[in-house]
Amino acid sequence: MRSSNASSTSRLVLEISGVEEATLLARPNRFTAVLEAAGREFTCHIHDPGRIPALRPGTRVLYKRAWRPGRRTSCDLVAFYDNDMLVLEDTRLPNKLFEKVIPLIYGGASYERERQILGSRFDFIVSVGNSVRIVEVKATNYAVGPIALWPDAPSKRGLKHVETLRMLRLQGFEAELAILALRGDVEAIAPNGRADPLLARSLCIALEAGVAVRGLRFSAERAGDKLRIMFSGTIPFRCA
Repeated sequence: MRSSNASSTSRLVLEISGVEEATLLARPNRFTAVLEAAGREFTCHIHDPGRIPALRPGTRVLYKRAWRPGRRTSCDLVAFYDNDMLVLEDTRLPNKLFEKVIPLIYGGASYERERQILGSRFDFIVSVGNSVRIVEVKATNYAVGPIALWPDAPSKRGLKHVETLRMLRLQGFEAELAILALRGDVEAIAPNGRADPLLARSLCIALEAGVAVRGLRFSAERAGDKLRIMFSGTIPFRCA
């Protein structure tokens, strides 16, 4: 079994204020959730358009009010409970979270955001000493047992990023895919061959070619009206 390494730590990296709890009544489309709280029904925007099997009627969710003139929904969905596990949902979070942990995983690194390379836009260029690393950030909140799976749906964009990272590595560049597990109950990350067999195969080929695939685990807890997000260490990425 091919895999990347793991380490363990735990540190608060981000806190979101103004979160409230509600119950999911329906998900009429990928981007909209109908919620109920204190006898009132309202709609929230879902930033993650993935399938999210755990996001079904009756699920407890956390949202943040975000109404403004011209907006169709009154809030943003930020997290949900999968049984008792609080799972992050907002696709705006992964790059913010990765940026917060750069000093923890790379030491005294400098970085810049978003660089166009070989027709793909990559999230970060991280410089450590004389080494320059091209990093793309992905995330998943889908898990089967203790294994987080990425992606949760076919991803042409993800495939393009992985193949470009492999080409860059073959040309001698340091290339890395950082996959964030947005839940604290997983022990490893693996490619989701059922959702996208082509991407899963490409990912394992890239790993063999020397692309670094780094699994980063984040957990969350609610403290009053705050959502506290912790970095709980690296976890292995495994190709069968």
